[in-house]
Parts: sequence; structure tokens; C-alpha cells
Amino acid sequence: MNPIARMMKRYIKTPLKYALPLLFIGSLVLVATTGCVTSNTTQNSSGGGTGAVGVAVKVNSVTTSSQLGSGFSVSTPNPGNTYLVFNVTVTNLNKNNFDIGDPYYFKLTTSDGTVYQYSSSSYLGNNALNGVSHTNPGEKVTGQVAFEIPQNAKATTLVYDDYVNRVTTNL
Repeated sequence: MNPIARMMKRYIKTPLKYALPLLFIGSLVLVATTGCVTSNTTQNSSGGGTGAVGVAVKVNSVTTSSQLGSGFSVSTPNPGNTYLVFNVTVTNLNKNNFDIGDPYYFKLTTSDGTVYQYSSSSYLGNNALNGVSHTNPGEKVTGQVAFEIPQNAKATTLVYDDYVNRVTTNL
């Protein structure tokens, strides 16, 4: 029998005013040990916000560009589009052996509701964001992630979602 069930069985005859706090603590322990985690934190563009559980995402700067890369490795957006380039820092707050910073985790939403995946041309930039595996608390990765969007589009949110943590930056 698991320890929580044993504790609950032991206190089943306990007066309600004592049993409820114990049941609450037991449920918290159960959630913590089974890995049920949700983070949905919103931050604004003036600073970095944090995911309540495992990561913090900070937008260091936002620029537009008509090309990514240099020399033989250059990418230009389709006609009428531009690259919106974010320099971001992703920090592992409190998880051991955790993967952070994969550009695939980022999505950009514009004012018309269109959601954009990162551009694979992001890797052509000098400071491309590259995910890091097996990080420990306090470790961070900084780099650029680019999105190809229409020139007249207005970006409204940047979301980092690694399937455990979800951090939204309002732009």
C-alpha cells in the first residue's frame, strides 16, 4: 500500500478539522511525486517573466531583418515578408537534467490571430538559439530565434512551450 493511502486510512477516524489539512498535504505530495506540473505565466515586454515551475524566458531585444546569415549561407524572406528576430535567454530555474532553449518551442502570434513557427533560417544567424540538453538549475542559454512574417503584421505574443512549461510574453 502506498504511503499516502496508508496515511489516509490511519486518519479516517480523525475529526474533520484535523483530517482535511492532512488530506490536502497528502494530495500535494501525490502531485509532486507523480510529476503533474502546469505552468501558464504571462509576462510583459518590459522584462522577463518566469514559468512557475521550470524555466524563465527573457526577451533581450527584438529587431527586423531582410536577411539571415552571411556569405554562402544567406536566407531572405518571401516577397512582402520580413524576419522578426528575438534575442532571448531561457533559464532553467529548478529542474535537474532538463532540456531548454530549443527554438522549436517558440511560437509567435500576430494581431490577426495567425500563429507562426520559428523560421528554420534562424540557424543561419551568428547568434542562433541552440537548445541545450541535461541542464541543471541556474543554467541558461541565450540566442536568436527568427520568424518570417508579413511586413505589415503586428506581433502580439511570443510563447515558449516545452510541453512542461508555458511562458507567454506580451509584445
